[in-house]
Amino acid sequence: MKKLILVRHAKAEILQPGIPDVDRILCERGKNDAVKIANQLYSTEITPNDVICSPAKRAVETATVFAEQYGIERLIKEEFLYGDYNFADIKQLLIEEVPLADTVLIVGHNPNLSYIIAKLTGNFNQHLPTSAVAVLDFDVEKWDDLQPSTGVLEMFFYPDK
Repeated sequence: MKKLILVRHAKAEILQPGIPDVDRILCERGKNDAVKIANQLYSTEITPNDVICSPAKRAVETATVFAEQYGIERLIKEEFLYGDYNFADIKQLLIEEVPLADTVLIVGHNPNLSYIIAKLTGNFNQHLPTSAVAVLDFDVEKWDDLQPSTGVLEMFFYPDK
């Protein structure tokens, strides 16, 4: 069994003139929500082997909260997670970067995360708020065997839910 934990970054500061979007950091609510949601995931006893994130500061900050919660020292930053990507990109990332990991946590952005969850499960059509966590299970031995519509949504939660 393989497990993917997909997390939308926590709430960020409003975009300000002169500050690139990639440099936006978490606002106070975002910081609090990230801790809250990381604690909630930790309480489920689901433990990621690796944490991968977009290079955007808000995603790195969110991923760092999860990594610290689980004692994971290395964050894998993937440039493409900040832009437009698809199922094939995620699959290739898993195959190349974390082939032996059974459980991987990825922090990214919407609308791509919603699309990926829908593609992997075949039936996800919910709003993905900031700090949302979707845990997907796959009945496969290797990431290379990952196929669309084969994931089962084990959990879906966010700070206000």
